[in-house]
Amino acid sequence: MCIRDRSELAERAGISETALASAFRAMTGRAPIDYLIDLRLSHARALLTTSRGRIGEIAQSVGVPDVYYFSKLFKRRVGVSPLQYRKQRRF
Repeated sequence: MCIRDRSELAERAGISETALASAFRAMTGRAPIDYLIDLRLSHARALLTTSRGRIGEIAQSVGVPDVYYFSKLFKRRVGVSPLQYRKQRRF
């Protein structure tokens, strides 16, 4: 079974969301949302270089349903748009 959000994870752990976020930050030095975004974008980078899927399909598959938000987030975190990233990394 997949955990859908932070509240469900905190409930399963028997702690509050705040305690979960604090413990996560203490152990990793990062906020849970930053970790999740980086994980999603890492997977998106791999898909952009290994698949022919459209940007919107890749965004959906990594858990970002809005392609415009995905593109903006990708460019902010990676430095180039998803399409530019794909063009730079493909042979």
